[in-house]
Amino acid sequence: MADRIITTYLDEHKYKALRKTLNNKGLNFENEMRTLMETFYETTVPIREQKRIELIIAKELEDEMRFAYIRIRKDGKDTCFYTELQNSFYSAANAYRRYVSGEVGKNELYEYFGCRNELKSEDFVKIGANIVTDEQIAAVIDFDLDNSLVSVCDSPDALWRSYDLEDMLTAVYTSEKNENASLDSKKSAFEIYLSNKELYPDDDEDMYEDTEPSMSM
Repeated sequence: MADRIITTYLDEHKYKALRKTLNNKGLNFENEMRTLMETFYETTVPIREQKRIELIIAKELEDEMRFAYIRIRKDGKDTCFYTELQNSFYSAANAYRRYVSGEVGKNELYEYFGCRNELKSEDFVKIGANIVTDEQIAAVIDFDLDNSLVSVCDSPDALWRSYDLEDMLTAVYTSEKNENASLDSKKSAFEIYLSNKELYPDDDEDMYEDTEPSMSM
């Protein structure tokens, strides 16, 4: 979905007076212009056409969504779900950090992922291969709490990487040392720390091809 920039013209004196008046009222010029354009659209375009456009916009927004597909194994039982809110390895690692710290007082790791959608366990094993062709898959992440392992597939080459959960946790703490750093800088620090911590770096097999987990929520 894209926005169109609209250019119009107004006498410089009138523009300055308009902007000054809005500022004195605590109003933002750009926001007011945007509101006027929306009102102009709503009063000009037929209702039927507006509804058709809304459907198109909703479909485009849906197509732009990217999800992380996550499996959590604990005490031999699996919980599988997908989420848009925490759809990167870094954000999932932060959820694990909060789980370990008990910041919110919740008992299960999946509770730290907020809004999530249940995923059939038999579907999880198929997701990794689809990351090559499905642009809505941002990452596939497997937390094996029983063996203190995390595995992630978040690149178009569909290669899995595995780490010790303690190394992942240290990577998160390392990335958070500079509280004023940008999110991109924190993600970069996270990845740099893990760059030499990968387990089984030469194992290119699809480790989940024959796995048949069970799911509990």
